[in-house]
Amino acid sequence: KDLWKREQVSQANLTGKTLSIEIARQEVVKDLQGWSAHGELPGGKYRRWTTTASWDGGSYRVDFVFPDESAQYFIPSRLTQIATEAFSIHPGLLRAFFWDIEIQREHRVVWEPIQKWKLTETDATIGENTWGMKRSKFEGRPAIEVSNDGTRTYAKKGEVIDLK
Repeated sequence: KDLWKREQVSQANLTGKTLSIEIARQEVVKDLQGWSAHGELPGGKYRRWTTTASWDGGSYRVDFVFPDESAQYFIPSRLTQIATEAFSIHPGLLRAFFWDIEIQREHRVVWEPIQKWKLTETDATIGENTWGMKRSKFEGRPAIEVSNDGTRTYAKKGEVIDLK
């Protein structure tokens, strides 16, 4: 009860496409009208975040608002997350690569690469997972490959993928 979630779901076919995703913190929102499809938001201060996905020369933007006391920054222990669902339920080859992931700290102009990624959650059976995340290369660059190629080469829960 009273649970909600916000997400951006693309219905575009991105097979073979290179895309970029930027998540940017914005200002505190003054007018809360129209931000919820489920009625008015509870009172308080809300921060706007913008997610922009770009490919093939186009950009697609979605804005979200969250209570400011818990949405001013990313959680330090989980700055960002790459998640997969249903590899074991919906078989069929999937391969996606994530590379050059960076953050920009508040009041800084320099972007910092995120080189180390820890697998904190998985539904794969230990030693039997034939899907998930692993270190790879994409166009000659170190990358995280998210795939299900049937090999037992994927990171296990607790392991770190180092992109250096």
